[in-house]
Amino acid sequence: MDPDVSVFRGMIQSFYDAPNGFKEEMQEFYYGFGLEYWFNRMAAFRTGYYYENKNKGNRQNVNFGVGIRYKFVDVDFPIPLYQ
Repeated sequence: MDPDVSVFRGMIQSFYDAPNGFKEEMQEFYYGFGLEYWFNRMAAFRTGYYYENKNKGNRQNVNFGVGIRYKFVDVDFPIPLYQ
């Protein structure tokens, strides 16, 4: 692809630039989701999951975290767990 294009055209052509076509383009998507629970608006407990295709990095991990809120100060502690 031509690297000397406008921002808009660059965004559009990034959806069809994989060497092996659409199948490889779909492998470039990654997924992540998470949940958060607040207890008495003071303590938060979080968990999440991240998935990336094995041909595009193979990163898959679960993570946890906690957060504490006191008045106007929030402190977060991520606890990543790797595969």
